[in-house]
Amino acid sequence: MQQSDKSRTVIVTGGTRGIGLEIVKAFAAAGDFVVVGARENSSEIQALGERVRFVAMDVRREED
Repeated sequence: MQQSDKSRTVIVTGGTRGIGLEIVKAFAAAGDFVVVGARENSSEIQALGERVRFVAMDVRREED
């Protein structure tokens, strides 16, 4: 992804491992703000800095 002069805010569910984590890293590297929704946080998400925020959630639960 290329860096642009306008940052976006993106939401990635299941972003703490695997493909989801790689998507989070790509958006963060492009300078975007990223909200990561997953059941558990990870040290890799925490290490990405203040532009990446974790929200505890389970997409199987409507109230989350």
